[in-house]
Amino acid sequence: MAVGEILLDEADYLFVSDKKKTAELVIAYIYKKLLNEAQARNEEVESFSSTLSFACLNKTNGKILTFVVGDSLIYSVSDTTFEIAGSPVLPEEGGTFTTTTQGVEDFVDVNIFSSEDYLRFVLCTDGAWRTFYKNGVLCDEVFDLMKSKDIKHIEKYFDLQENFDDCSCIIIDV
Repeated sequence: MAVGEILLDEADYLFVSDKKKTAELVIAYIYKKLLNEAQARNEEVESFSSTLSFACLNKTNGKILTFVVGDSLIYSVSDTTFEIAGSPVLPEEGGTFTTTTQGVEDFVDVNIFSSEDYLRFVLCTDGAWRTFYKNGVLCDEVFDLMKSKDIKHIEKYFDLQENFDDCSCIIIDV
């Protein structure tokens, strides 16, 4: 809910600002909301930690903002490409950054794309690596599916996968 609020309230700024300022504003806003909720429940704010990824289409300027903190992925799909549009930045010592990690804004992957260039965006949790790749190479079948206009066919493919970890996907048609 906090993400939706800040995107509605600050959309113009987020789409013209630099990556670091966008990351700082979104993370600070979310952290404040989490801190307020934790205090209201008399709990530690860390108990509300989570990873976060989202894609937002600004219909006014035709731009798409992608945002990733943690171990999720965002793919962009065009007529000719299926590529990573937002990727995890992980700590050197292992683990995953979350929305309550101090200084996490330095490790957020923020990108802006033109909606004219892409058919869809696919948001995936970390298990997507095994679903989309075999021996480190993107499966041709996945690329062909992602260009498909038949979402039911794509959903069927994911239903048949042995989704590793907590793999789930959300497909956003531009």
